[in-house]
Amino acid sequence: GDVVVDVGANIGFFTVLMAALTGPNGRVISFEPGADNLDRLRNNIALNNFSHVSVVDRPASDAQKTVKFYINADDSGGNAMWDPREFPGNVKSVAAPMSVSLEATTIVHEFERLDLPAPKLIKIDTEGAEVQVLQGCRKFLEGCLTPFVIAEMHPFALEKMGSSAKELRKVMHAFGYETFGLYFDGSLPRLIPRQTRVSAPFIINVLFTTPEYLGGFWP
Repeated sequence: GDVVVDVGANIGFFTVLMAALTGPNGRVISFEPGADNLDRLRNNIALNNFSHVSVVDRPASDAQKTVKFYINADDSGGNAMWDPREFPGNVKSVAAPMSVSLEATTIVHEFERLDLPAPKLIKIDTEGAEVQVLQGCRKFLEGCLTPFVIAEMHPFALEKMGSSAKELRKVMHAFGYETFGLYFDGSLPRLIPRQTRVSAPFIINVLFTTPEYLGGFWP
């Protein structure tokens, strides 16, 4: 069955959806290091009786190393490797700053530990650490071995992690992927040419794949 990855699972809505779609013959690897989210994530998995989901309670990054992980008191989905007090309007985080030191891992390391084949899909929502996560799974991106990568584009967060939407796309283009816009109604994703700037007044997700993969898999 297919193996899919959810990096930055929060309380696990995407994890549960992917587990339902892959079925018991598939496998879902869910990365969520936030202690404030882990109990709810595991409870949602248990409520759905999904035995084919594995939770990794460590941050995913570009290497195995110690990182500082910040808890966002304003938004449980906003835990990050940068201080959420810097984000405009995060008054709760300013009033009650929280951070912990955690041991980061990589997607490749965890897949080797679990003895799994390359994933079909990697979904990344890591508040700006997307480039670092991708660097930690180069083995699965070289030659576009993993057909589909969905990544969040959060300009403020990417900048805090020393990156940008342009850099994120540049990294994926170097591996041979193209950028596609996603639609809520499930319509065929739209190719965004490499020299076209991606900009939006809100946080968006984009799909990285190839025209060949898209044509072969999309309904």
